[in-house]
Amino acid sequence: MTDQFEVAFEGPGIESDGVPLADFQATLEHVQRAVRLMVTEMVGGGAGRGRPSDLVRRESALRLLSTSRGSLHAQIGLESRNGLTIMDGEYGAMALDRIFAVEDATETLPEPVLSELHLIGTDISSAVGVVRLSRLTGERSWEFRCTASTRRKRAVQNEEQALLSGWLREVDWASRSARLHRSDGPYVRLAFDAALDDEMQRLANTYVEVRGFGSFDAMDRWRTVQVEQLASAHSGNEPFDVEQFLNAPNPKIFDAHKMVTASEPFDADEFLSVIRQARHVVGEEAAD
Repeated sequence: MTDQFEVAFEGPGIESDGVPLADFQATLEHVQRAVRLMVTEMVGGGAGRGRPSDLVRRESALRLLSTSRGSLHAQIGLESRNGLTIMDGEYGAMALDRIFAVEDATETLPEPVLSELHLIGTDISSAVGVVRLSRLTGERSWEFRCTASTRRKRAVQNEEQALLSGWLREVDWASRSARLHRSDGPYVRLAFDAALDDEMQRLANTYVEVRGFGSFDAMDRWRTVQVEQLASAHSGNEPFDVEQFLNAPNPKIFDAHKMVTASEPFDADEFLSVIRQARHVVGEEAAD
């Protein structure tokens, strides 16, 4: 069974300049995701929605074993402890066998696995050009060529920074999407990267603050917001929580010593009288 394989990055300047870290990281994330989806299919969960089980995560976990220069080659293997491969049911190795099958894998792999693999070509830059996945025996099963001159983020010209609050619902780890439900309008579609998987799990179904970027449609509504930061927030519909307030990283607590005072003698009665007179004038103008 296959428990190790190679990821090769090829491009005109890689031998002298190396591989951009963003390309390296994005590729390995897609490979890890594809293996995880394949294991999910094999254990009977279906390569689709939901948080992977502990068994799936354990069986599909990958480790970077070594790298070599030239057109950068990275040797990847299943996670191990004390030199022994963790394969409770050998699902990880069987998943790799399916992915690297000699037959036409396009017809035998589940669609989510194929989609994840093909995203490698979308997410690599022209600095790489080609990514190849192969067995250590030299058989080349997959080749992905760059299909975009830059990585996908910020591809739209009119994207703007987004700062939103609402209830985080319908988190889907297979498609890395979610919905932010707000009290002042329809829900907002969210997209997130693998780096936010744990935060999305921890904060699912809670009130959150989302920072990211996106664009507006013709009705001046957010299309999909790409999440960059996610944090717990307090909803105006919830009762005030003193402990949460005091344990906040930067609580806003009243300090009498820092209170701003008037620098000149101040007649409070005269000030209030001016306010009342102004209100009276405004009321008369509104009546006219």
